[in-house]
Amino acid sequence: MNKNKNSKNMNHGKHINKRIIREKIEKKKGCIGILIMLLIFSSPLWFYRGIMHEIVLPIWGEKSKAVLSGTMRPRPWSGRYGIPHYSYSFYKNGKLYRKDSTISVEDTLYHLGDSVDIIYLESIPSINACVSLKSER
Repeated sequence: MNKNKNSKNMNHGKHINKRIIREKIEKKKGCIGILIMLLIFSSPLWFYRGIMHEIVLPIWGEKSKAVLSGTMRPRPWSGRYGIPHYSYSFYKNGKLYRKDSTISVEDTLYHLGDSVDIIYLESIPSINACVSLKSER
């Protein structure tokens, strides 16, 4: 009879341990799922910038000129005292493309109407980047 009680207690202990282990595994799966979702939702920001502007455009991009045509307001995340940047524009196939140049309006080397070097994809001109640097001028 004593053996039966001990075996029941051991089986009960095994069930508790399995339940605790199962709960820990489910908790880890939940944390991993949250991390994966964060990566999926945040990755396009750095993925697009890194792949398109640093790899694709320099290899397959077409070089051209654009004109500093206006200013763009600072991004909301740049803080209260964010500095505006010049925007550049260029025509391709009769369509106007305009984008932020990341050249500060406080930069005395550049003014509205100046031409800047850009690089864009021939098949998708909306994918473009300003490649003029302050040191090049």
